[in-house]
Amino acid sequence: MACCNCCEKTLNLGCINSCDASFNTNILVDALNEGVWVLQLSFGSVFVVNYSTSVVDGESVSFTMTNLNENYTYTGQIIEPKGEIVNIVIDGIEYDCIEFSTKVGLYNNQINL
Repeated sequence: MACCNCCEKTLNLGCINSCDASFNTNILVDALNEGVWVLQLSFGSVFVVNYSTSVVDGESVSFTMTNLNENYTYTGQIIEPKGEIVNIVIDGIEYDCIEFSTKVGLYNNQINL
């Protein structure tokens, strides 16, 4: 179960525009992990912003994020349908949280892993 917004290793995803941003995790779902996936973002020190998406076998997990504050750095965790935090492994390093910043005037509104 997702715990207490206590990140051990955070992956910085860079900057995006705050309007209608999307985040493609490139996590491919199999039949055992079908269901509602959640991206929990912190606002201050509390996880309060949740974006969810329903994913079926063979799809990758993507989130559309709306109403993000401008000029703010978000930290978040991906939660799979059974309630467990998803770790992302890149180059042998395991990340339990992601982080990105919103900036006014950027054209980039998409994050891809």
